[in-house]
Amino acid sequence: MKRAKGNITMINLKKPFSVHGSFFLTLLAVFSFVACLNNYGRLSAGASAGEAPVSDFIVTLMPDNNGVIITEYVGSAAMVHIPATIQGLPVGEIGEYAFYRKKNITSVVIPEGVTRVGGYVFEGCEKLAFVSLPGTLTSIGRGVFSTCVSLKSVSLPTGLTELGAKAFAGSGLLSFPDPWPKAVTIFEDRMFVRTKLHTLVIPEGVTNIEYRAFAYCEDLASVTLSSTIAKIGSQSFIACGSLTTVNIPESVERIEFVISEFSRSGNINPASRARLRQAGYTGSF
Repeated sequence: MKRAKGNITMINLKKPFSVHGSFFLTLLAVFSFVACLNNYGRLSAGASAGEAPVSDFIVTLMPDNNGVIITEYVGSAAMVHIPATIQGLPVGEIGEYAFYRKKNITSVVIPEGVTRVGGYVFEGCEKLAFVSLPGTLTSIGRGVFSTCVSLKSVSLPTGLTELGAKAFAGSGLLSFPDPWPKAVTIFEDRMFVRTKLHTLVIPEGVTNIEYRAFAYCEDLASVTLSSTIAKIGSQSFIACGSLTTVNIPESVERIEFVISEFSRSGNINPASRARLRQAGYTGSF
């Protein structure tokens, strides 16, 4: 019971103080809602760390019927961990264009057991910054990371035997993949065109650099060729405006140059030009 005494309100503490029923229910609802949000956050964090649900993938049988090929990713997550099995069968391949232009994806983990990643799988994935490739992978198709501008580095499996043309074309690649798979001895056409590479050391064992493999790499300042290099294709280093140094091992006596491989790269220093001429280059700079 309250009673007023002047400007002071008195509360009788002998009687229990009660909260209006509807107000109490409102408070309870608010606390319950907050608890649900916290639980949802914990569940979401756990889900993002694990494998993506199989419902996020459209698949087809492999020709030998012993596994599946992922033909399309239809999920919405930014971080994708591909499951090792779908519908009871192992995932053996990532089919062409499976993640094509999924612009929200930031990372992808491909499970062990996958042996092939098809052409243009990640082309146009502008936010893709991290890819984990399995040790079982032997083949990567054409243009697989083309225009992945957020992809700064990548580790290739040492057992890789095939890497397609335009594999990293227009990507944000800052460093050359190291270690390089020994079985990949040819840099196919436009493999690293318009990337952000600063320095390049061609791995031992590489014999051929094909058409425009490193063309328009505007930040490329130094190139060291392998002792095994035998052919440098047309316009392989065209318009590399920052290129100043080309190192050729003394053991290399002759290289097959096609035509104007280093044209419009006018900053190459005199010593590098002389060595290129000695190796047989007759094109322009």
